[in-house]
Amino acid sequence: MQQYARAREVQAEILAEEIIEIADDSSGDVIVDEDGHEQTNHERVARSRLRVDARKWYASKLAPKRYGDRIQHEQKITITDLTDEELDKRLMELTNAQPEPGGEA
Repeated sequence: MQQYARAREVQAEILAEEIIEIADDSSGDVIVDEDGHEQTNHERVARSRLRVDARKWYASKLAPKRYGDRIQHEQKITITDLTDEELDKRLMELTNAQPEPGGEA
């Protein structure tokens, strides 16, 4: 099983290297028309982008810890300087403010 996991890691690393090669290869991105004007070859650029995106996606599936999307968890914590007695009082106020089950809101 370790060999399989390592093979997947190596495959993801190869895909990462291919991504860099594709991104660095600008040959064919610009074409010269009959009048000698340079124009962007949008088809070539779009195809390169697709090739990069496909490899990024596959690498994220092969090695999600290394190449997968990072999930950020946002937490908001408010700390107050209330005493235990003040906290108990506030909890009682909040609890008593809740409507009884089956009662009108």
